[in-house]
Order: sequence, then structure tokens, then C-alpha cells
Amino acid sequence: MNVQMVGQLQTETYFMLNLEIAFTGVREWFQMAGQPADDLFLFRAILMPDKLPSEQQVSFAQMVIFRHEDVFFQLHRGHSTEDPLHQLLIRLLNVRMLRGDDEALLDLWEALKRDKASEQPKYAPIHAFFNM
Repeated sequence: MNVQMVGQLQTETYFMLNLEIAFTGVREWFQMAGQPADDLFLFRAILMPDKLPSEQQVSFAQMVIFRHEDVFFQLHRGHSTEDPLHQLLIRLLNVRMLRGDDEALLDLWEALKRDKASEQPKYAPIHAFFNM
């Protein structure tokens, strides 16, 4: 994927999740479009779209960039934004926009480390994020 498209995709996903649709809505939206994704894949794809396998980059970018043409997207704007994965992703997208990818990944590593040690983990679906 070219640098300009990656930049646009990062901006679009940040605004989409910050202002328009919750993480759970994105998951349902992808399922309806015939591209079901587990939380770990979706979280990673939104945070680091340039790290997707090349065959998935274009379809993911098209889903995000042209989302307003999708009726489902319009219907699911009201999903709860209190979901812990949604809140973590918003925070990390903000860090990525302000301080770069490395800082966002460091913040994610620290958050996951704390969460794994917690008695009631909030981010269990993405605990394997760095196990690639």
C-alpha cells in the first residue's frame, strides 16, 4: 500500500472510531460485509493497517475509506463507546497521531502487560497482539 493511502487510512480510522462508530460496530460491520474478523485481527488492522498482509490491505482500506456508502455503517453509529477495547484503541490512535507508531505500540505493550497481570483483564481478546 502506498504511503499516501496508509496516511489516509490511519486518519480515517481515527476519526471513524473517535466520532462515528464503536469498535463493536466495526466488528459487526466487517462480519456483515463477509469479512469476519476476531478482535485481535481487527484491533491490529486498525492500529497498524500497513502491517496487514498485502492481499488484505486494499480490501481493508476500501471498507474503511468508502464506509459511508454502507447502509450498515449508518445504522450502527450508536453502539456503546464504553467498551474497553474501543477506549484503548481510541487512546492508541490518538498517541499514534500525536507521537508516532513506536509510542503507540509502547503504550499498548504497557497496557497489555498491566492487563495480563490484572485479576479482571479488560483486553483479553488482544493479549496475543505481540505474539507474531
